[in-house]
Amino acid sequence: MPRAALPQDHPLAPDLVVLNADIRTLHPRNPRMQALAVRDGRIFLLGDSATVRKLAMKQTRVIDAKGMLAPGMLADFVMLDRNLFTVPPDELQHARVALTVMDGRVVYEAKSR
Repeated sequence: MPRAALPQDHPLAPDLVVLNADIRTLHPRNPRMQALAVRDGRIFLLGDSATVRKLAMKQTRVIDAKGMLAPGMLADFVMLDRNLFTVPPDELQHARVALTVMDGRVVYEAKSR
């Protein structure tokens, strides 16, 4: 697959792209996306897999999420203390992180209240 011809220090040259995912944005006009691009630890682009894939270069780590989590995969995810899809909009700002998992390991767990 050909890679984009961007120099490594170009502002759109990602360190990581995740393709074929099921990303929930909570944005009313674009509630779901397929892909994201990360540079310097920050997500800077959400979009469809074909568009984001074009930014990937030789040194870009590419993860094909295939829209699922399966046994044997190492998960990175955050669990919140409430369901953001069912709470009233005025309660969204009160959501807190209950658990963070990176590379399949718990790296943060909120203390019980």
